[in-house]
Amino acid sequence: MAVNFAWNRPWVDQWWVALWWAVQMERCYSGPGVVPNDTSSYRLIANETCAALTHVADWAETDVTNPLDKTTLRNVFDQSEHLKLARVVANTAKHRERSNPNATAAQVVQVTVDVDRDGVPIRTVTIRWQDSAGQSGTVDALELVQGALAEWRAVFVDNEIADPYPGGL
Repeated sequence: MAVNFAWNRPWVDQWWVALWWAVQMERCYSGPGVVPNDTSSYRLIANETCAALTHVADWAETDVTNPLDKTTLRNVFDQSEHLKLARVVANTAKHRERSNPNATAAQVVQVTVDVDRDGVPIRTVTIRWQDSAGQSGTVDALELVQGALAEWRAVFVDNEIADPYPGGL
């Protein structure tokens, strides 16, 4: 079998990538597909999932098949809670240190791999964010990813864009 891919791939390819990484994030919490004690993999998956969610807008900006203009796409992040934080996680992971003194930073600060008394896996990935004013907080990585996916899907609905993968992967 051979599959040909267009040279100038559409934004929906990046949406597929974001969904693929989201599945990997879900697997971190359920167990299969991730080495249980390899906490660096959990951190990588959280960072890459956030980056892929951010890149959907980057790809859509330059894709003529996308009906949203650049201003609308930028507003998606400015007006969202989860996508905005996902972008911060992606940029912090990419640059290690934020050079803009006014930038918010966010990174994975804890991975928990354990089992409860019944032998059920307990896995969590905690992201901590901090803004330039010193305000900070934490969020669960899976909740962040699920919230960001929901925000993208709301953008699709609000702008009458058919979700290319409505049932996920």
